[in-house]
Amino acid sequence: MRRKILWGAILLIPSLLLPLVPASANLNPENGPSLTGPLDAGKPKCYTKLERDEGTDPDPRNGTNKDQTVMARVQLCSWLIQYDADQETDAVRNYGIGWVQTNIDGRNGYCTKRANTKITVDPADAKVYDRTPKRSVVLSSPRRKDVHLWSNASGHGEVGTVAQHFQLFPNKWLVESKLTDKGRKYMNLWKGKATPDLDLSFAAGVKLSWVESEGTPGFLPRLSYGFIKPNEATPAVCG
Repeated sequence: MRRKILWGAILLIPSLLLPLVPASANLNPENGPSLTGPLDAGKPKCYTKLERDEGTDPDPRNGTNKDQTVMARVQLCSWLIQYDADQETDAVRNYGIGWVQTNIDGRNGYCTKRANTKITVDPADAKVYDRTPKRSVVLSSPRRKDVHLWSNASGHGEVGTVAQHFQLFPNKWLVESKLTDKGRKYMNLWKGKATPDLDLSFAAGVKLSWVESEGTPGFLPRLSYGFIKPNEATPAVCG
């Protein structure tokens, strides 16, 4: 059973935040990354949703009850972290880092089996210089994952940094970049069997610049996911 959260381009004026539930044991997406140097995160754009089993998937491993049981609480927050234009000397371009943080918290016996945190940037709007994370991994046990980016406005200012960490669980974490007709897509696809008592968190970012006179660029964070629930036929589907 798959679901998606879609989030539109960040605008010059941030929208009001939706209320969030209390922090998770792993990374709470509302808690922004650590910053140093001339970088300003501003307010995030956040989304929280309770995913319910609608009984639309005939596969019994995915649950077939139609009582709207809550499968998971899902959260996404994003920022366009801007380099202070008064502290860099480029008269044409502005600089920043697009950043996204997500969390999936399984409920009522539903386990997360797939999670994909994605960022899409329109190359017509922005140049991309770097990204985090960069490497795919296969895990046999949980470990801390640190992600970070730095920016010096392409040599026009001092260094500023963005950093975050979260707990990464087995089994596979695939980091990919694809060029599509809608822009450059940066994907972080996790596959495993996270039990309901383990919430999944992820953080990712891209280092950008854009023409100052054209305004901030289009920046689209997304989160897609899939769930599974044990039953008599498949009692060992969760990790």
